[in-house]
Amino acid sequence: MDFFFVSVTVKRFAVAAIVVAAVAALVIWIVSTEETSVTHLRVGDEAPELTLQGAFGGEGKLSDYRGQVVFLNFWATWCAPCIKEMPDMQKLHRAYEGDDFEIIAVSLDAEGKDAVQAFAERHQLTFTLATDPAGVSEDVFRLTGLPETYIIDKQGVIRH
Repeated sequence: MDFFFVSVTVKRFAVAAIVVAAVAALVIWIVSTEETSVTHLRVGDEAPELTLQGAFGGEGKLSDYRGQVVFLNFWATWCAPCIKEMPDMQKLHRAYEGDDFEIIAVSLDAEGKDAVQAFAERHQLTFTLATDPAGVSEDVFRLTGLPETYIIDKQGVIRH
């Protein structure tokens, strides 16, 4: 009987050791994956370059706005929090229009210009709207969700 008891105890210990080792390996893998994955941009980083496709035509680069404070917003017409903040962004645009301040709202709608133009007209938006239906800016700016906004100073440095 004692031999059987020791054998079961040893088996339980072995199974427990295997489970602990598997959990430890999983934790190590998760931590190492996070450390090597792309991290979020931080305050003090230079804003990465981004080519902007105007929702109403034209093309430009984020660096074209050097010398201005840029309120760079990433959004989509299907995103409820994005829709909710648009009237406040329009008020902000009106309050600082003519100053060295620019709002650029980059839509990640897959439908592109048509969806953004209809949205802008419906909501009477007059600040700069750009489209990114391919989602390039998601990688460039390492977006974690929508809406997401960056405040970029006149020298092109992320301040918030």
